[in-house]
Amino acid sequence: IAMDNLGSTILLQGRAAEAEATFRRALAVREEGGDTATSRGIAMDNLGRAILLQGRAAEAEETFRRALALAEEGGAPATSRGIAMDMLGHAILLQGRAAEAEETFRRALALAEEGGAPADLVGTIRQDLAAATKASA
Repeated sequence: IAMDNLGSTILLQGRAAEAEATFRRALAVREEGGDTATSRGIAMDNLGRAILLQGRAAEAEETFRRALALAEEGGAPATSRGIAMDMLGHAILLQGRAAEAEETFRRALALAEEGGAPADLVGTIRQDLAAATKASA
């Protein structure tokens, strides 16, 4: 967890490449330690964010899909799966696939609402959905 926190701090400082390396190490530690699928999914989601911020949307999409699969395998709460789905939508949208992103954001919103996510998170996903809807029109 400490390495994930370090990676998040580095990412917030705008040092995405360094954060990516830190998240990769954190993920390796979790995999070697036999952490739960949910725990590995969180690490994978963090990694996807760092990759996406470096403009590598296709690689981020693959990473977010793996994070989501781990979250589902581990029985992560609906809100957590909704957040991962939202990030997947961003990666898809950045690749110019607005209609697919729109559907992904719809699924993210449904998961967030199902999980009783905070209003600000639901609002953010709604904004993401609106942007994808506009882009696909």
